[in-house]
This record gives sequence, structure tokens and C-alpha cells, in this order.
Amino acid sequence: MLIMSAEDIAMRKALFTEYQIIAVLQFVEVGRTV
Repeated sequence: MLIMSAEDIAMRKALFTEYQIIAVLQFVEVGRTV
């Protein structure tokens, strides 16, 4: 299925940015402890 609804796209973008934020926060925390 190549056609995605706007809701699907928005959900995937939100999920992607959420994972990015978590990754950045974890990276910062690791940088602080080291």
C-alpha cells in the first residue's frame, strides 16, 4: 500500500520525532555521566 492517509503520515512523523528526542536525551545523559 503506497497510499497513506494524512493521519498515518502524521502519526509516523510524531513517532519518529519522539524516538529522536528519546535518543538525544539518552545521548546527553550518557555524555554527562562520562
